[in-house]
This record gives sequence, structure tokens and C-alpha cells, in this order.
Amino acid sequence: MAKMSVISDKAAVAVKARYYKYESAKAVLDHVVASRDGLTRSANVQSLFSTNNIGVVTKGCKTPIDALEDACKRYKRVTGKKVRSDFNILFDHVVVLSEAHYARLEASWGEEKAKRQVLSHMIKYANAIKVEFGFEPISVQLHLDEGHRDSNGNFIRNVHGHVSMYNFDFKGKVAPLRHLMKKGKNQAGQTNSLNPHFVRFQDIAAEIFKPLKFKRGISKDITGRKHLEKEEFVREKLAKKEVELVSAHNEVNKLKKEIGKYQTKAINLNHEIQNLQDKHAWLSMKVDEIQGYFLSLEQAIRDNCMRAVMQIQNKTKALLSSMKPNL
Repeated sequence: MAKMSVISDKAAVAVKARYYKYESAKAVLDHVVASRDGLTRSANVQSLFSTNNIGVVTKGCKTPIDALEDACKRYKRVTGKKVRSDFNILFDHVVVLSEAHYARLEASWGEEKAKRQVLSHMIKYANAIKVEFGFEPISVQLHLDEGHRDSNGNFIRNVHGHVSMYNFDFKGKVAPLRHLMKKGKNQAGQTNSLNPHFVRFQDIAAEIFKPLKFKRGISKDITGRKHLEKEEFVREKLAKKEVELVSAHNEVNKLKKEIGKYQTKAINLNHEIQNLQDKHAWLSMKVDEIQGYFLSLEQAIRDNCMRAVMQIQNKTKALLSSMKPNL
């Protein structure tokens, strides 16, 4: 997983990038949909505020998962191949925004304008990533319903957006992620502690959100702070378990469908067996009837033969009698 800049400023923007294979990608996209009407449920989602979320997906698609499937079809048309199961299909950028500064934007512009302006800049960020790296944006979702309650019961938001991109450059016909994973070496010939490509994501986010007066988050290499604080660590673990749970749920549903198919086949086979047994019984009855007819016919032939023999014998006797000379 990629490193994330630490938000140490009250107006900071930072990016955390993650990549997923197909099944995990579907679980993630089920979670990110702004309407929260998917199967996935996060413990830190406050459904009361879910109507504040906003998002967009690929034109012609209704949900992020629809957009993923659409990209897969497009991939097959372009490459002539299906997506491999081990392919890191989704590159998801979590753009984290300072809640304090976001609240200032709401106070200045109003909630509706603030979230639409922020969403607009997230879309600009997605397009900037596409231009520079080739990833195909399929979904941009702004979440305003995640966070926690403080000791006074106040809801503290974790304002962030999911910029979800398909790991394929349809123009260059390459999967960009594979070329981004190398950290490279610095001028001293040592391996960079941070991947320069992922550092670039932070720079792009800072450039895009600068008009909204957000600032670049500070890298942990500069601050010396831990990569994840306790709350974020817990969210990481919960998200991971949630993805695993959804994947397991999908697998169970898949197995149930398979079992259902076999049960249907078994029922159909039982019906066929019963039909064959009924036909066998009917044929056995007909065979018995035919055998009875043959026996009757055989007996009739025998009876007729006996009568014919007796008639011949009688005629022979009569003939012989008629042939005796009269004395």
C-alpha cells in the first residue's frame, strides 16, 4: 500500500492510494457509493449524515460498480482479453481534507456550494492523474458521513473523497500501476524512502486544491510522525476486515447459487427418473399383454391344427372305406 501524507495543518489536503484486485475492488466500490445503498456497511459511517454525500461515476453508469464493469468490457474490446483474476484492477485514491478548513468553506459558501466545489476539484484531480499517469477515472465520491463522536457526543467528521480509477491506459494500452511501484534511487544511489510517483500525487492534490486554500500535507519523512495514528489504524483494520467479509459474503452467495443449480438439476433428474419408471411399468404391462396374445394365438393354432388333423383322419377313413370292393 502507498504512504499517506500526514495532515498536520488545519487546512491540509493529503492523498492515500490503494490498489485492489477484482473482488476486493467491488467491495470497495460498494462502500464508496455516496448514497450508501450498497451491501457494505462501515462502523464509522453515521447514516444520519449520508444524504450530505455527493458523487459522480462514468457517464451512462448508475453506480461505481457499474462503472467498473463498463471499464472491464472496454478493456476486453481494446485488448481482446478478459481481465485476469490477479490483476490489480482498481487504483483508489482517498483524498483527505482538513475538517476545520472544510467547515470554514461551508460557513463561507454554504453547505451545498462547498461540497460541489470540493467535488469539482476532486474531479479535476482525477483528470490530472489521468493526464500524467494514464489511469482511467470511473468514480469520484465525497464522503461527509464518516467520523466519530467525541466525549460530548459531537460528530467529528472525517472529510474525504474516493477517486477511483481503472488501472489501464486505454490510449497507451498499458497498466500504469506496474510502472509506478518502483521507488527508484536518489542521487547518492540509495533507494528512495518514498516512492516519487506517490509523492507526486500529493503535489498534484496540493496544486488542484490550492484555489480552495488547502495546503499540502507534510510527509512523515519530514515530521517523523507515525504513518497512521490510532484512529486511522483502527479504520484501516476495519476496512480490511470489511472487504474480507464482503468477499466472503460474495463467495457464500456464489456457492449458494451453485448449490441451487445442482438442487434444480437433481429435481429435474428425479422427475426424469420417475417418468422413465412410469414408462417402464407401462411397457412391462404392454409386454405382458402381448405375451398373453401370443399364448392365446399359439393355443388357437394348436386347437385349429388338431381339428384339421381329425378332419383329415376322418376323410381318410371315409376314403379308405369307399375304396373297399363290394363282395
